[in-house]
Amino acid sequence: MEWSKIKNIVILLLALVNVFLLVLVVSQERRSVRYQEEARTEAVAVLAKNGVDFLPERIPGDLELLPLEVERDRMGELEDSMAEALLGDVRKENQGGDLQVTYVSHTGQADFYSSGRFIFTFQPGALPLSGEEPARHAADCLRSLGFEGEIAGVEYDGETVTVTFFQNWEGIPVFSCEAVFSYQDGELRQIDAQRLSGTAQQAAGGETLLSTATVLIRFLAGINDGAVRVCTEIQDMTPGYQANLSRPVTYLSPVWRITTDTGVYYMDGVTGEITPAV
Repeated sequence: MEWSKIKNIVILLLALVNVFLLVLVVSQERRSVRYQEEARTEAVAVLAKNGVDFLPERIPGDLELLPLEVERDRMGELEDSMAEALLGDVRKENQGGDLQVTYVSHTGQADFYSSGRFIFTFQPGALPLSGEEPARHAADCLRSLGFEGEIAGVEYDGETVTVTFFQNWEGIPVFSCEAVFSYQDGELRQIDAQRLSGTAQQAAGGETLLSTATVLIRFLAGINDGAVRVCTEIQDMTPGYQANLSRPVTYLSPVWRITTDTGVYYMDGVTGEITPAV
């Protein structure tokens, strides 16, 4: 047989083997997806049998966030421009210690802490709403500060309105980094925020993340053992990060934020530990 014909046969056989392997991989992937969907559906059914309804329209897929380590960038936090954005011309006062720097103007004061926390306090009349909705007004202020966030909630209590945002890290909410806007009598009085900035890399360890089905069953176990207040509804499940801000290098842990009719909880995506929201 001519060598060219042998070569063509070998190429054809290799192509057939590759097609077979591709079909096998796709089949296994589809089977795995089906098993995961069935496991999540069964977990929701177990919750229902125990008196807990799962209200989100769609059961979320498994958590896919990687644990991260963030080396904080103090030089990149741009406190000068942040203070000037809301206070105008400011006078800078170096403080030292945990409270590192204060900016003062005729419209208010901004305090920046070594932990990344900052607090703006405004004089009466400095930043009125002028008919604008508090959530929109707060979002505009946040953008002027260079703080990327998403709204977490708006609370009304008489003439007091509180608007809360979670910081976004590459589009993912960091639940422990909040910006809380306090309005009184139609004007902004205070911003109390925790901000994280720096360079992130994947954390060492390669921990395995819990499946959504496992998370739901562990949450039910938390209700039964008292870690979670007795509830009748899971209203929302949102993936995100919790930041450990007490170390020089900040560790971002993948978590689920689980909202029920009796409270909000965080479940660590690796360990399954449940902690109530403060």
